[in-house]
Amino acid sequence: MRHGLLLAAGLTMLLGACLEGAVEDGGGGGDDDSNNNTGSGAGSPTGAGPTDLPCDVAAVVGTCTSCHAVQPPVGGLSITSAADLAATSAVDPSMTVAERSLIRMKDGSMPPGAPLSADQIAVFETWISDGMPTGDCGAGGAPPVQIVCSSNSHWMGGDHESKDMHPGLACIDCHQNPPGGDEHGPGLVFAGTVYPTLHEPDDCNGLGGTVVVVTDSTGRTVQATARNTSGNFFIETEDAAPLVMPIRAEVRRGDKVLVMKDPVDSADCNSCHSTMGDENAPGRILAP
Repeated sequence: MRHGLLLAAGLTMLLGACLEGAVEDGGGGGDDDSNNNTGSGAGSPTGAGPTDLPCDVAAVVGTCTSCHAVQPPVGGLSITSAADLAATSAVDPSMTVAERSLIRMKDGSMPPGAPLSADQIAVFETWISDGMPTGDCGAGGAPPVQIVCSSNSHWMGGDHESKDMHPGLACIDCHQNPPGGDEHGPGLVFAGTVYPTLHEPDDCNGLGGTVVVVTDSTGRTVQATARNTSGNFFIETEDAAPLVMPIRAEVRRGDKVLVMKDPVDSADCNSCHSTMGDENAPGRILAP
């Protein structure tokens, strides 16, 4: 599946310009709803954002650098890189700092005294929905991508039939036969693997317990639960009719949902959601 899922997980860093001399709630990590200040009421100038972001996103993040890219940063909250934007919120550990930030951008509480425009907010929200891709806006460039198997567990079974075989690889590339099966095992209507991070290697076991819901162009919906042992999810051809393209997908875990931005023409999810991502996908299918 290309174009990515709404990847909210790992994004809660506070974004927004601070007023000169802003007073933050100690322990709030710069995410204090009071927004007290001793300045004149004029917003701080926009600075340069982190260089490892797309340039339009870096421009939005640049509205916070006058407070959060200085030493010591206001409220103890430093925003100087994409990695900073992937930290967990100190105010609400159930959210990522960008999830929290987006809420405050939309309600006008950040930046204090100088709310962002609708266009600026849309840039940031679209960046999240596209999977928080890195960029190269500045001399520093994007940092090297770290490929890590989060589960520290790999499929070691070879090419024999198993519901947990080859997590991360394109499933339907082999499992495209009609119902009844052949040497490649049963045919699949849709399939893929869910992971806790974007860049995980092939055959690395993913994250179970999530539910992947696919809706085709007729409005028909099918869903599958990712297996706890591998993160693989799938529907066999004997259990459902073929999907009518294009399709949309979303990943659900509890009350959290990540939604694919654009419809796609393939139900072989891992063919696009590979280790580094293909066809504009940001990387792996990410759990919310």
